[in-house]
Amino acid sequence: MARISKNTNLSGAVANLVFVQNGKEQYVRSKPGKVKQSAQTKAAASVFGWASTRDKIYRKVLVEKLAIVTDNRYAARHRARMTKTLIKATPDQSSTADLSFQNPEALLGFDFNSNLPWEKSTQFYPEFSHDEARNVQCKIPSLQWGKQIKPPKKITKAQLIFEAFTINPNTENIAITNLATLTVEISATRNQEAITWDFAFPTNSEWVVVIGILSFDLSQSNLSSTERSSATYLWAKNTSKIE
Repeated sequence: MARISKNTNLSGAVANLVFVQNGKEQYVRSKPGKVKQSAQTKAAASVFGWASTRDKIYRKVLVEKLAIVTDNRYAARHRARMTKTLIKATPDQSSTADLSFQNPEALLGFDFNSNLPWEKSTQFYPEFSHDEARNVQCKIPSLQWGKQIKPPKKITKAQLIFEAFTINPNTENIAITNLATLTVEISATRNQEAITWDFAFPTNSEWVVVIGILSFDLSQSNLSSTERSSATYLWAKNTSKIE
């Protein structure tokens, strides 16, 4: 119901009209009609809601366990990327019953912190390989400050961490199981020779993931905490699909 305000303007609604006050201006708009949703639209909304809930749990576990620095739009960006890992058991399935996260490779290259993208901070590419016994070998090239590691101005040292772990986003209680961690200290006066990093993963139907985290020492800088760290997915496999 509309009412007269102190400045004699109408405020509220009359029938299908809505009176809106915006500062000194007043305008009238019609009430929006009821949105009609098709079966396909409702199904898509159901899938999005389910995927969003699972991704929220996944993200919370991941960020807390690995202490990853993220930007303020990280959640929406990660949710969108996570939906690309979804696979339906049947092409025409309209519910979430046969939905599951099966394609972790779709996460590769995702930036957890868009304020300091991985490709802006680094210029090296680890090479991963694995054998039938599920042993993984990661070859990391030599790292030189200012070339393979690109710091912000006035920064002289950093820590590079590689985290290998398994995680199953399809379970009720999502948890991370650490497989191996490699930590490299690098600075303007200390480069890093090439490294071969080995680890193994178990036989199960989980994802095996490697995340790289580069953290700069800001003790002598005025940069904010959101500009100190960069992280990305470097390697990911669905172990149930590895023969």
